[in-house]
Amino acid sequence: MKYTLILLLFAISIKSQLSLNISASDVENNNKLILIEIYNSSNSVYSIPIDTTDFQSICHSNMSVDFKPVVRIMYKKRSLTPKIGLLELNETELDNINENENIPPKENKTEILKIKPKETLRISIIFNPFQFNVAKRKYSYYDILDKNNYTLTINIQGFNDETGIIRNDDNSINFKGSLISNPISVSWNLKNRKYLKW
Repeated sequence: MKYTLILLLFAISIKSQLSLNISASDVENNNKLILIEIYNSSNSVYSIPIDTTDFQSICHSNMSVDFKPVVRIMYKKRSLTPKIGLLELNETELDNINENENIPPKENKTEILKIKPKETLRISIIFNPFQFNVAKRKYSYYDILDKNNYTLTINIQGFNDETGIIRNDDNSINFKGSLISNPISVSWNLKNRKYLKW
């Protein structure tokens, strides 16, 4: 019992060394630029895997192998359920399908990022709630209503058993566990909504 309690306290201590804070600003085409800040309050260097190309949804995520940050949107304290859409294909892509050729997937850019002691790692990722987490001609989207106030949070997953053993030459600590951000209030003006073209 005592050994279990020590392990639990150690795990809590490790997780509390990193904290996640986010903010959002409006950019073109009704997108949000999400600024992700991860602060390392410890005296050690931490390594954390993050794919900075896009976000994934809470329902359509695969955090064991996909390290995109997970986005969650709530309205009046209830989580919105993300939906799946199919990409509109251009003529070249249709020709490729007819010729049994695969459309190249969007490039995965998972990086092992280092956070030095008492420093903050800053990453900016554009979030388009009408088309994100694009893969295999599918994408996730939320039914967003005009000018409603929503609550947005971000979850970042660290290393796990399926990641394999990552050895660090700099003696940094592999972050295992999950970071949950502060909630922020967001809204969208849908008068001139445009979709991003992937």
